[in-house]
Amino acid sequence: MKRLTTVALHLGAHKTATSHLQQSISAARDEIGAAGVRFKGPNELRRAGHSIAEHFGLDGSAAVDVPKRLGKMLNGAHRLVLSEENFWGVLHIKGGQIPLPLYPNAIPRLAALVAALRPVPLDLFVAVRDPAAFVTGAYSQLLLAGYCPPVDQFRKANGFDLIDWADLVERIVTVTGAASVTVWRYEDYQDVLPQILALMLGIEAAHAVQPIARKVHASLSSRAVAEALAGASKTETMAEAGQRAAQARKAHPISSRNPKFDLWRGDERATSTAVYEAQLLRIENLPRVRMLRPM
Repeated sequence: MKRLTTVALHLGAHKTATSHLQQSISAARDEIGAAGVRFKGPNELRRAGHSIAEHFGLDGSAAVDVPKRLGKMLNGAHRLVLSEENFWGVLHIKGGQIPLPLYPNAIPRLAALVAALRPVPLDLFVAVRDPAAFVTGAYSQLLLAGYCPPVDQFRKANGFDLIDWADLVERIVTVTGAASVTVWRYEDYQDVLPQILALMLGIEAAHAVQPIARKVHASLSSRAVAEALAGASKTETMAEAGQRAAQARKAHPISSRNPKFDLWRGDERATSTAVYEAQLLRIENLPRVRMLRPM
């Protein structure tokens, strides 16, 4: 009997070990393909003409035969896994502001994809992270992208109290037609990875994935951030500034003598953790949401 075609969409979010998951799955592309699963990540989906919107005619630029396009992407497989955090929005706007509410354009884009794929089921996968740590990670990413806003300026514009993961997932759940929504904490990522892979790829394909040992997009140390900011110049290009930040990260990796950069004081981090726990409780109580926890 022919197996039902399904599509899984891993949305990230940014700074939640998304790249590690993408690269781990991509490394087993042939093995999961033998199990009937096709994977497409940023390397494919960020090429000109190959974004999710362009694949399924969501940008309005041209009429697309979605069943034919889906069949071509599946190439005989029964499950298509797409992983692209930029599908639902970017991490920064205007050179440093995190768009609020988080991913403001996510819902119309998701609704359009669900409608285009119907009646093929779409399973959604989302990671969340402690707001204070998420904003700190966003700042490091900004430096690596070539923007160098002062720390105080960035803190003032991007308070961790403005990051509401429950609101984001609540909006996702309103998308009619999505088959399921699976959520996990970034902090639990290593422990729940087997569950993520089994649900995203299917049990057979999941067994073929060996998580890569190295950390992808390592955070910046306090010294690396200080050097990146100290060397900022109005005459350098964004590419040069980003390269300088990357060199500082390599020269001054996080260690016991070189602590990880943090935007927040200890009391602020404690407040963020309490807010985060309340958000997680709201998420767990939403319909059609599966919250993964360590077993």
